Amino acid sequence: MSLEVGDPVLPCPFCRTSLYLSPGRPLRYRLAAALGVATEPTFHLPFWRIRGVRYRAAAEPAGVEGNLLDATVPAWQGAPAGANLGVRPQAAHLTLVSGRGATPDVSADEAQAVAEARYDRLEPARALFTRLIGETRSLIEAPFLLEEGPTGGRLREALPDATSYPLDPPAVQAVRALGERAPAEEPAPFLPLLCPECGHGLPAASGAAAFLCGQCTRCWRVTAQGLAPLTVFGAPGGSRDARLFPFWHLAFAAEGLPFTSRAELRRWAIPYQPAPTGWEGEPPSLLVPAFKAQPRTFLRTAKAMSIAPLAAPGALSPGRVLDAEPVRLPITEAAQALKPVLAHLVETFRRSYPAVAPAKLRITGADLWFLPFEPRGAEWIHASTGFALQATSVRHGARL
Repeated sequence: MSLEVGDPVLPCPFCRTSLYLSPGRPLRYRLAAALGVATEPTFHLPFWRIRGVRYRAAAEPAGVEGNLLDATVPAWQGAPAGANLGVRPQAAHLTLVSGRGATPDVSADEAQAVAEARYDRLEPARALFTRLIGETRSLIEAPFLLEEGPTGGRLREALPDATSYPLDPPAVQAVRALGERAPAEEPAPFLPLLCPECGHGLPAASGAAAFLCGQCTRCWRVTAQGLAPLTVFGAPGGSRDARLFPFWHLAFAAEGLPFTSRAELRRWAIPYQPAPTGWEGEPPSLLVPAFKAQPRTFLRTAKAMSIAPLAAPGALSPGRVLDAEPVRLPITEAAQALKPVLAHLVETFRRSYPAVAPAKLRITGADLWFLPFEPRGAEWIHASTGFALQATSVRHGARL
């Protein structure tokens, strides 16, 4: 089996069984020491790997843009200044570790703050706000050698062209204690990807966070306790070749922004067009792609589908084999995307755009919509709106 680093979905090509690895727990990988480098026993120290798309709302010039963030941060307190993995994780051969190793002293949230601060220092202009969306967090155990002396020691990577870091005596003791800490012999839990409703096998898409059963059309998201049901709807229509693309339909309240209904939100974003009939009585809502796409496509799709005159779809018809794009963006990450999407809606309006940053948003309702798109050349076209999705952007975005 070939598993991409960070992907928790494990499909067996022989028996067609699919499993989800370590629900509710970060995956752990190990980087082996280089042959001929280590002349004495090595030990492994943990690093957090934080990967996702970082959206940044710039003040001048106004606009929202997204870039890939892929950083490693030491996962133990007292790490020497500048300590890093020693190699880019994209270029390293990492082995999935079953069970737990040394317990990190630095939380994933703390590591994410450190990683984002690095990017802040490199950006010349001030940002109104930033959001990291779709992030994956994993632990990488890197090999090190500890050289001790009477006045301290040095920590050296067990890799070619190794970097070494000076340590004072307390730091030497802390590193040794962490490296020698006995790992908990606890196997990683496996979650079978079988529909709890009908027992049918769920589609094992790489990086999926939720699964739509093609037999009974029930949808399930992964939690630490197992598979939990999602409320899903599907728009009617579509040819035999159509593909269903998932969107999180998020209703919300916005403190500090001048709208309290879906109609007012649309007039705020498009002041020169009337709102569709019936929107006055609905709460503000956005349609955030539940699939991953390249940053510009993600924002453009969310904007177009959120302001399009779409009515709420009905229930999906059971018994039909569905060609659906996988749900790769969890609901928690979609909620993080609300503010970047709102800023993108009004980034050309100088009065409205700065008001998004201090606004307080609260989710009041969430469900999943599957909307049909028709293939046309290198694009997927939404029939009722004419909106076009670049197929290559969706394909490449799935790996972000």
